[in-house]
Amino acid sequence: MSSKYIADLKTTGPVFKDSLNILKRLYKLNSIEKLEDELFERNLLLKASKRRIQNVYGSIKKRYISNITNEDIANNPLLLIINHISDEEAIKILYYHLCLSDKLIYDFVVNTVYPRYIKGFLGVSNTDSENFLIKSSETHEEMKSWSERTYKDLKSALITVLLETELLKNRKNPVFNEALYISNKVFGYLLYSNKEKIKTIADLNNNDDFKLLLLDKTDRKLLLKELENTGVVYLNDDGKETNVEYLFPSLKEYVANYVVGKDREN
Repeated sequence: MSSKYIADLKTTGPVFKDSLNILKRLYKLNSIEKLEDELFERNLLLKASKRRIQNVYGSIKKRYISNITNEDIANNPLLLIINHISDEEAIKILYYHLCLSDKLIYDFVVNTVYPRYIKGFLGVSNTDSENFLIKSSETHEEMKSWSERTYKDLKSALITVLLETELLKNRKNPVFNEALYISNKVFGYLLYSNKEKIKTIADLNNNDDFKLLLLDKTDRKLLLKELENTGVVYLNDDGKETNVEYLFPSLKEYVANYVVGKDREN
């Protein structure tokens, strides 16, 4: 992830539903060329202007499928998992990848949203996103060339991301969603994405990626226990610390053998 902030979010917004539909279609077609034909030549997917399609598709490529080839499609963990979980779960996976591709959103959630959630604040407002942007501009040179309109659009767009992932209830009353549900499949996806970094419970608790879904230490412990109960991970207490041992060697195998396998059983 680049340390520089970008204003990409103001141009297209999160567009999670459009992204999900297009990525699912890519998986079904198994061809980038066929997808782009449906998008640009026949306008079958977005039903929008060519400029809008270009902006949305450009964001999708940057966020989710950069450098992908036709040979990669069938075994791509992201494309595979979103076709075997609910749309609500899939949008949270897309949100995770969006944050990984855009340091501005990542830092906003980790440094502003999550601390407010942990401290018991009711929610996050446009004022909070505006304050984050103003403070960030003091240390990020790239933001100094942004226009006032860019700041205004981003202030709103940051909150829109939280609304569309159901971290917040609604724009008029932007309080945290106490009914927010994170499944063990989504948690496992984040965990296996960080497999090389998370070897112990302490590593898990110190990993900022889980803050993106407002998961505190208790939440992480419970979800990790769920995965242990299904055999996806093993917890080994050596007397000094609790080690996390993984059943599958990679994220791809986790998705293919646990998520897809479980979906086929149902």
